[in-house]
Amino acid sequence: MKMKLFFLAASLSIISIITACVKTKNYNCECTYVADSLGPNAGQPNKVENTTVKGRLHEQATIECSGLEGKYMSDFYTGTCLIK
Repeated sequence: MKMKLFFLAASLSIISIITACVKTKNYNCECTYVADSLGPNAGQPNKVENTTVKGRLHEQATIECSGLEGKYMSDFYTGTCLIK
């Protein structure tokens, strides 16, 4: 009986640890968009935006963040986005 309780407690501990590792975390993604020098917006000030992205790992949030770089591509802006 004691052995069964031990295994049950151990199983619950492992499940708690795994659940904690799977939770997503919020990361701040800062994007700076610069007008292309030959585009119609040349000379315009940079656009700076902060967005919250979610990821279980920093690497996942970085990929999500970098996906925002092309947001204003059709408006002739080049974007650079980084996790801050």
